[in-house]
Amino acid sequence: MMPENLFEITVPVAPLRSSPSDRAEMVSQMLAGEYCRFIAHGEKDWIEVELVNDGYKGWCDVKQLRSLPLNSEAGHSNTSVLTQAPISLWRRENGAQLALPAGSRLQCSLTGEWQLSGSSIEPLTALDVCFAPCASPLEVAMNLLGSPYLWGGKTALGVDCSGLTQLSFFLCGMLLPRDASDQKKVGSPIEFEARASGDLAFFSNEQGAIIHVGILANEGSIVHAAGEVCMDEFDSKGISSEGNNTHVLDSIRRIN
Repeated sequence: MMPENLFEITVPVAPLRSSPSDRAEMVSQMLAGEYCRFIAHGEKDWIEVELVNDGYKGWCDVKQLRSLPLNSEAGHSNTSVLTQAPISLWRRENGAQLALPAGSRLQCSLTGEWQLSGSSIEPLTALDVCFAPCASPLEVAMNLLGSPYLWGGKTALGVDCSGLTQLSFFLCGMLLPRDASDQKKVGSPIEFEARASGDLAFFSNEQGAIIHVGILANEGSIVHAAGEVCMDEFDSKGISSEGNNTHVLDSIRRIN
């Protein structure tokens, strides 16, 4: 039986699913070098895990993970670095080329050698591009403009609304929950008249449930994932696209 230990993602992106099957809904994604904890066994190679960063739970294929000892210092080393570019290219020793999404966690030795999940890799993208920091979550989101919408996605190759906001704040050192309804519980409420660039705006359905979130670019526009990451008009009613109101405003919050 597999011990309850720590795992590290070995591939650029690994799907996190609602049940132990490749046919199951993808509820989120795990990024290269991210850590998760074992919860339970499923059929064949499936295990249930909990992500270390945000506590999100789901099922993944153990072939996309490597096991770390319980007392591992993984995640606490000062050589751990997050990629910042939407996509950066790297090559493993075996010649495999990896397209790593923003938020991938790499290790760098004192001699400048790079590793992903214990495997040596070399950069094919200039390091100043790979790790150039963004000044704000809004800048992160703007860098992802044009990325297609993908339910459960968290990368430039596909992202959903709360994945966009979570990743944007994560790359600026701030942890948000994974889902929009939980993100609404973070930060401070802001009156509409006091809204500002960088605030999170939340949107609800007819039953009052939070179904969407985006980042205000300024008082009259918002960056969000709907079809693709785009910028649309924003007012007291919500989001408008091509003259049509698409999302009803629920509230605005500021992440301090």
